[in-house]
Amino acid sequence: MQLLIPLNEGKIKPVNFKDVISNLEEQLSHCRAQNETQTESPLSTILSGIQQLKLKNCDNDLKLKEKDQIIASQKSQIEDKAKLLDNEINETIKSRQEVFDYIEQIKILQSIIASFNTSINQHNATKSNLTLEHKRVSHVQYNEIIELRNEINQIELNHTSCIKQIDDDFKKCESDKEELQDEVRRSLSNLNGRRGSYEYEIERAEASIKECKALNADITKKLNSKENKLNECFIKKNQLPTVPPKLSSSCLNLTAGVHEIQIENGKHFNVACDGDGWLIIQQRSNGSQDFNKTWKEYMDGFGNLQNEFFIGLENLHLITSLKRFELHIGVTFEWGKRFAHYDNFRIGDAESQYELEEIGHYEGDEFNALAEILKTKFTTFDLNNIVHSVENCAEDGMGGWWYSKYCGNSNLNARYDGEIRWYLPKVKSTIMKIRPISNGN
Repeated sequence: MQLLIPLNEGKIKPVNFKDVISNLEEQLSHCRAQNETQTESPLSTILSGIQQLKLKNCDNDLKLKEKDQIIASQKSQIEDKAKLLDNEINETIKSRQEVFDYIEQIKILQSIIASFNTSINQHNATKSNLTLEHKRVSHVQYNEIIELRNEINQIELNHTSCIKQIDDDFKKCESDKEELQDEVRRSLSNLNGRRGSYEYEIERAEASIKECKALNADITKKLNSKENKLNECFIKKNQLPTVPPKLSSSCLNLTAGVHEIQIENGKHFNVACDGDGWLIIQQRSNGSQDFNKTWKEYMDGFGNLQNEFFIGLENLHLITSLKRFELHIGVTFEWGKRFAHYDNFRIGDAESQYELEEIGHYEGDEFNALAEILKTKFTTFDLNNIVHSVENCAEDGMGGWWYSKYCGNSNLNARYDGEIRWYLPKVKSTIMKIRPISNGN
């Protein structure tokens, strides 16, 4: 007969020996009741099963203790590793914060460097302007010093001449004195009977001597005056004030490059000259300057006078309103060059929207593109002055210009990428320049 102990499947349940013994005792009683007639008892089998269960329970206790020890050891190791991991995480967070701090410091340094670069550029620009001003002032001072030096040389020559004249007069006086003294001596030798005559001669000699002394004093006074003037000249030379140069009102007689001019109303500003008397008002050659500007920017002017620029509508009006100017336009296509010349160029003021008032007589090799835009007003993308037109021809980056109703066949301020026109597109470079002419031309 087998011993059965009920267990739940898939679960570990500790053995309750009291229940087992109670169960075994019940089975033993049952076996005794059933086997009263039998000769042999299963008690030995039951006792053997109990012994085996006790041994198995001891083994299970030992294994559970070993597992508890292993679990405790692993738990300790896991806790140590967790502490190490926490320390590493804290160090990583600290290092990351330091990196962020370094990045912020680098940004601050970059901002400071950019500010220094801006200051250096402004300093270089100021230095360049001061260099040009110094050259102009030095030139004027040099001319004045040359004139002053010539005046000093003349004064020195006059001084030398005066000294020579004084020496000659003094020698003459001495000679006259000696002659008179000799005459007196000779007269004294014949004094008898002629004393009165000799006294008269002596008085004349003394009078002559007085005159010579007076002349000598006058010459000395003049010499001192000349010396004082000479000293004043030296003082003026050492304390020569800086006199601002008289500025030209155009590029006539000016070399090629950037110069400061002053027009008749007193305003002065820098302009670009070509060396032949022409004042450049617009220039394009490489597309480095954006000409899609506002009305205000076209009024004031923009760009680099040594590269691409527009002089400004207000300056152009002030210049052309004072006298008669001729206009020369040069354009370069991919296939060649063309030019146009007008002998009476003038634009209006801001109130007239800088209207193209006059162009005069045209001369050129092919295209008279300004004729169709005569009397038109200047237009930019933010101010449409095109008469009887809803469309603004200056939009879409086409630049400010004197546009006709249908935009016209010329636009020297359009986008550089193939949009610049002078009757034909694809203009590669442009130059507009003006020069004053006489009324007879």
